[in-house]
Amino acid sequence: MDIAVKLAVWMAITKKRFSAQPKQNKTLSVRKIYWITRNNTEKARNQYSKNSETLLPEDLNTQRISEAMLIFDAASISFAEIIDLIQVHKNQNNKFRIKPPDFDFYLGSDNNFEKGEVSFPEALSKKN
Repeated sequence: MDIAVKLAVWMAITKKRFSAQPKQNKTLSVRKIYWITRNNTEKARNQYSKNSETLLPEDLNTQRISEAMLIFDAASISFAEIIDLIQVHKNQNNKFRIKPPDFDFYLGSDNNFEKGEVSFPEALSKKN
């Protein structure tokens, strides 16, 4: 009986190993960075990367944006609105990040199967 259990465990492990889906490592290229915020003060614009553009959420609704990183300012936009905007632009090879209120970082993930990353605005100027 002990051999039968070991054989069954070995078969289950082997089956799982060979039937597992290969990890898709799709790298999204980013041509432009957009900060989506209603906080349009000079201080807010200066805290963001020089390689980026600041847009109002209303402006984002009227544009087709692709191959971009969209960073949402959760201090000035509701999470419901952020989710709606992500749904509109999700099939256009965009990356999405959220800047939490009262913090100087943004976070997000490019897929549902990997943990997200925490990044800082000054890192954007080094990446591009």
